[in-house]
Amino acid sequence: MAERLRFKKDLAKRVAHLIRNHMRPFHLLAEKEKGRLTARAKRRLLRDVPEYPDLFVVAMADGLAARGPDKDPDEEEKLAEFFRELHEFYRETLRKVERKRLVTGRDLIEIFGLAPGPIFRKLLEAVEEAQVEGRVKTREEALEYIAGIIDTL
Repeated sequence: MAERLRFKKDLAKRVAHLIRNHMRPFHLLAEKEKGRLTARAKRRLLRDVPEYPDLFVVAMADGLAARGPDKDPDEEEKLAEFFRELHEFYRETLRKVERKRLVTGRDLIEIFGLAPGPIFRKLLEAVEEAQVEGRVKTREEALEYIAGIIDTL
């Protein structure tokens, strides 16, 4: 459809990405209502869809267009409140973590003797997730955490 409408390629990819992920806010909202929403799940949404405000606009439009006997009449209000919570989570938690990296790729090379590759990203993301969840707070804890992961490889 985007090609037929002559969208620029980057815009077409962005729209497709938003459409592909438009149900994620609803799924996370359902987990939140069951008391099972984790910081990890929120972080993954923010990582996978950095344009999350646009994603919530698409989800809200989908919710407003949906009708039927199973639809919660307060769904849009709950979704809007969830967006506010997620945005606050982003501002308060992730920005602090992003500013204060406990370990870097250089540490992986110098301390653990690893060669750069796909494992770097996995290890650094694992540390960031642990940091967001509060399981790792210092550089020493982060290095111990990585050593534990490497031991299982």
